[in-house]
Amino acid sequence: MSVYRFCKLKKEWVIIAKERVVRPNNYQAKIDFLSDNEKSCPFERGCEYKTPKEIFSLNDENGNWKCRVVANLYKAVSIESPKKSYLDGIYDVHVGLGAHEIIIETPNHKKAMYDFSEDDFLDYLTVVANRVNDLKKDVRLEYIQVFKNHGINAGATMEHSHSQIIATPFIPNAILNEIETQREYYFNHNRALIDDMVKFEISENLRVVDVNNLFIALAPFASRFPFEIMIFPLFSCSSIEKMDVKEINALAKIMRTVFKRLHIVLDDFSFNLSFFNMPPVRDNIKYDYFYHMEHFTRFYINII
Repeated sequence: MSVYRFCKLKKEWVIIAKERVVRPNNYQAKIDFLSDNEKSCPFERGCEYKTPKEIFSLNDENGNWKCRVVANLYKAVSIESPKKSYLDGIYDVHVGLGAHEIIIETPNHKKAMYDFSEDDFLDYLTVVANRVNDLKKDVRLEYIQVFKNHGINAGATMEHSHSQIIATPFIPNAILNEIETQREYYFNHNRALIDDMVKFEISENLRVVDVNNLFIALAPFASRFPFEIMIFPLFSCSSIEKMDVKEINALAKIMRTVFKRLHIVLDDFSFNLSFFNMPPVRDNIKYDYFYHMEHFTRFYINII
């Protein structure tokens, strides 16, 4: 059983999941899509019996899945775990309660995200929104992290295009810090920080990668890595599950453009993708924590 251990020095929770040591790694020395790997891949259509029970799927007109969600076979946390804690000497430990899901983005083993059509991105984002909306109903969970690792240099262990969702009974420190930064700016300026960043970047027009009527893709002013890109809404939105069909379509369109351009410049490339969503409102957190949070936090996607 996995556990969360609290680091007193850095003031952050760390997941210790010994079971994940035995998870498969079908990458070779190079990032090649090998036929042997394809034949043994549990994410292929027709190999559904190799994965845990399906949680959700989007199907085509013939009933075949286009994008499906399953529990992670080598999960870091478990939805069945109780919410309890104990002391290990001077250290705090929580039982590994949470959700760990896999989004199998496509039935095509050789199709990377930079090969996706707008419809592929629309399916993917629709599934992400569905899972965030469903998981936030579990009041034991305080944050829902959606992320993707592609390529051996980004920490991926499976070639088949997929993302992961980890929902935890606490808000990670990095997210807490971002929320407090945005909160402070809002109460000092009566405006959302990201709205002001976007307004400035549009006026400068130096780092804009693409823009449509609802979203903008930027190279951050203080990029941590070459080719880092962030996608922000041009409207007030704190979380992906709050978006309507028109907004999801616009996000799919700009993601397609961004990945197409990255692929033109970099060919095959390793990357990490992560979603920032406002934490679901919970009564057990201090009463004023979520005050005006929808007004000052903004959904965004980060591609490194």
